[in-house]
Amino acid sequence: TERPARDHDAQIRVWLVTPDHDIVAVGPASVGDPGAPTALRARDLRPVDPSALTILRRVERDTPLTSGHDVADGPGQRRRLAAGQMVAPVPVFSEPSELGGPVASPLTLVDLLHKVPQRVLPTLVPEVVGMWGACEIRHHQPVHLDQEYAVGGCVAELSDSPRTEILWLESEAHDADGVLAASMLLQVRLLKASLAGGAA
Repeated sequence: TERPARDHDAQIRVWLVTPDHDIVAVGPASVGDPGAPTALRARDLRPVDPSALTILRRVERDTPLTSGHDVADGPGQRRRLAAGQMVAPVPVFSEPSELGGPVASPLTLVDLLHKVPQRVLPTLVPEVVGMWGACEIRHHQPVHLDQEYAVGGCVAELSDSPRTEILWLESEAHDADGVLAASMLLQVRLLKASLAGGAA
């Protein structure tokens, strides 16, 4: 990572490197209001006319993803910790702290925020091969393990590339008092060649 110039309202560049020194992921990390958009918020999402799409023909921009109530998966996170499957575990993932009870790791948080799309999208999109592209999560408040949150969202944008149709999803988790706790912007790429009957 880069070294931030200050400990608040700052944004730095971070990256993930393999043992062979290949960079496999890169993006910003920020705290507070750094006064600059994140990498995804600054990106041109390349919107397209939905009528030009095949896999996503039944999906429209701003399609709501109906809210549901879901629990941040404490048992799953504790299993990953016990099995040594977290690359960089920190005490707040397993112990009470000034943040309250144990908090969700990034993976647990993404799982929580992706539950509504997992339920809704199969009703709108045919069975195809998909893969996640870019992902941004924001912590607005601590998300605590084993607590229930209202999770909902919408389709932020539709796009495509020569080989994929692209879905941008926004989702949010609110606590029992209705306070926004976390949000996510996720890119899902759907392979045109995997659509039954041939490429889209």
